[in-house]
Amino acid sequence: MRGIILAVLTILPVAMGAIPAFGAVSAPCPGSIPVSTFKLMVEPPKGGVALPVNSINAIEPGDKLIYKPAHPARKRKGKAKVAILLAPASGDASAHIEVLAVKPADAPAEWKVPMHASVVGLVFGPQGLDVHKINSLVKKHPDLVLKLTDYVEQTSKVEALVQTLSKYEQSAPGSTNLQSMLSHFSSQYGVALPQLSAGMPSDQQAVQLLHAVLPAFSTSDPLTRPTITQQSTGLAASVATFFFGPQVIVAAGGANLLEELHAAFFPHAEFRSAFAEPVASKGMDLCTSRPKSPSKTRARIAYLWMLHIPDAEAPSVSLPKPVDIPAGWISTVNVSCASISQLRLLPRARDWHLVSAATNVAIPVKVNVGPEADSLVLDLTHTKLPAGQYHLVAQWDWSPVKVAGAVNLLNFADYSTVKISSDSEDHLVTGSGSVPVDLTGADFEFLDNMTLVDAKHLRAAPTSLSFSLPGTSHAGPSQRMTANINASKLPPGAYFLRLSQLNGQTHDVPVIVHPPNPSLDHLPVRVNLGQPQQTIELRGTNLDRIVKIKSEDASWRLDPASAESSGATERQATLKLSPKAKKGARIGAKIFVAGIQEPLEVADVLEVAEPRPKIVSVRKSFAGETGVELRSGEIPAQSAVSFAIDAQNADSRSILRLQCGSADDTKRALTLTQGERDGANELDFAGAGALFLSLDPGDVGHSGCLLMATLTSHATGASDPFALGRIIRLPQIDQFTLSDESIGKSLYAGMLTGKDLQAIAMTGWNAKNGTPVQGIPTPVPGETEQQTLKIGMPWPPPAPHARLYIWLSGEAEGRATNARYE
Repeated sequence: MRGIILAVLTILPVAMGAIPAFGAVSAPCPGSIPVSTFKLMVEPPKGGVALPVNSINAIEPGDKLIYKPAHPARKRKGKAKVAILLAPASGDASAHIEVLAVKPADAPAEWKVPMHASVVGLVFGPQGLDVHKINSLVKKHPDLVLKLTDYVEQTSKVEALVQTLSKYEQSAPGSTNLQSMLSHFSSQYGVALPQLSAGMPSDQQAVQLLHAVLPAFSTSDPLTRPTITQQSTGLAASVATFFFGPQVIVAAGGANLLEELHAAFFPHAEFRSAFAEPVASKGMDLCTSRPKSPSKTRARIAYLWMLHIPDAEAPSVSLPKPVDIPAGWISTVNVSCASISQLRLLPRARDWHLVSAATNVAIPVKVNVGPEADSLVLDLTHTKLPAGQYHLVAQWDWSPVKVAGAVNLLNFADYSTVKISSDSEDHLVTGSGSVPVDLTGADFEFLDNMTLVDAKHLRAAPTSLSFSLPGTSHAGPSQRMTANINASKLPPGAYFLRLSQLNGQTHDVPVIVHPPNPSLDHLPVRVNLGQPQQTIELRGTNLDRIVKIKSEDASWRLDPASAESSGATERQATLKLSPKAKKGARIGAKIFVAGIQEPLEVADVLEVAEPRPKIVSVRKSFAGETGVELRSGEIPAQSAVSFAIDAQNADSRSILRLQCGSADDTKRALTLTQGERDGANELDFAGAGALFLSLDPGDVGHSGCLLMATLTSHATGASDPFALGRIIRLPQIDQFTLSDESIGKSLYAGMLTGKDLQAIAMTGWNAKNGTPVQGIPTPVPGETEQQTLKIGMPWPPPAPHARLYIWLSGEAEGRATNARYE
């Protein structure tokens, strides 16, 4: 099977103490700064999904290495290049380093692997790479393979420790335990980590951990010990800070390695240590120490990162005996392998599946190695699987690994069908004392505990409830149980009855402690005859609890209550009056309340009135020709418009309100009564439901405004809004000339003179074919509002005295104008 050791060398320049990042970085590195973000993937020779190199277990001849920077093709100074180094395991007698092609660092790159490799390195040079120098490293120093391998093995443990600590520090409070995660690390890497004291400073804790990982590590020299401010850093940052110190380099055997790289093969490079932090969806961040001062030499800075991954075949895994686990739960099962080393490799298996023995269908499941290396944790909380027999399968690179042994999946009792009896919940009202609540709908045989949880304060301590079953607990199926809830001091609102089975599985059953019943104010509500249906506004308290209203002479449809409207004081309803409803009648209602079975009866909820005003039709006329085609439904903004309004149920006291359909389009809403004048705007009542409106549309709305009119009567209410038309500001063309200036194939320059020419986007000889305008409007000297606009027109025109067509911005078809070619 497949195994790999990853080594990444990244070289970045330092200028005035600042390190420019290679690629975007999504999160800061603990105790350090990011210098690069990239992906390095491996793809098998016969096809398959490319996998991150740090998840691969072996790399072999014919595989493909795929490099992807976080931001391909980003412009940068210099000639940045990348190259790949390959080497086998240090115990290989024919060990040598293979150098693959140098390629641009700012673009994706691929290399075909020529050898079985246990070390993979990536060299990044911001000013380019000298291949000859790298080849000299290959030929003159074969012993460097051993030094690379040793350095990888030691520093990868420190890097993994930083990642473990960083993952703990970024986890939600209380979701995990540091010592448990360190124990998991110990099992995986075969390192006995100490028990950390909670009161110990983070730098001292970091020293303890590093002594365990690297026994040769020492901080006895005060001149070489990093300075750490406990108040400003965490344990991960403390370990990372030590990682970049000379002590770790010496302990890992890297000092000699870095010195050889500098002195013999890269004389102009100054090497420094780095480590990697995973970045979701982006690959990995390369992290390095924060520079204390600019480099005093002219050497280029080189950052060295290595990751050790064991070169081993897939472990042989089995279950000691068939195991029973519950569906939808997190379970731990013990496993065994052929050796302890195989147990330590188990976390490198991926893509776990449960395969049904009955159907042979594989279902992906979340599996992690448990705190103990010889256990697996199966998380089925988000996986729906039927009860039955299964076996576990995982992937080792691109090959399957089957766990020998059967997994029997069983169901707990399903409490999702549990319901509270309607009689019980009707009486659960705040201040009502102890209320027995009956629950049915599931087998309560294994019910172990019940609590009441406030849905608004989930972190508050739950209240224990006493409950009883018809028979003896755990003596057999029981389809009914009774809980006792003391509602004397419970605030009204949403709660959960939390049911816990013996296995710890819980289910929350929603329950409502009812507030005082809803009440209606401002009654009766006026409704109008002569309408198929009408919307009314109810006012009162706790209106969100109303689920239905019924009346003898009216049918109701309530608008849904918003989820955030607890204690709502307003709510809309759609009403239909029956033919029996008469003017002046008062109509009562039965109000059905959520959770309450019996409806509330309220008298005189509605009062029937005569029909509302209604605008039936509108005719309009304009003060004069606009010179540009006005389309159906459009109203020119530049001139006065007259409207003859035919209305029903309106009289001389009716009020006309004008505004745009959109508030953003409205300059000002205009309200007019009969005989009233507002500037150039005036409303006259002509009798028998006829109104005459003189209006300057530009006073009400901007161009594009859909002008709406509403008639209101004090006795009967407001009409539905009626659309008078859409206001549009058209350009005014006073003159059109065409010159002999050629501006393209069969195109000649023309000139328009007029007003508001900025609205013109294209011109042409017909409504289908237009040419974009050639310039922007230019003011005419001495004329305040006059403009000129250069246009392009095809030659020849289709006919003598051909008409000019224009397109306004955003229009697909041209408008005819009064301008003609002369």
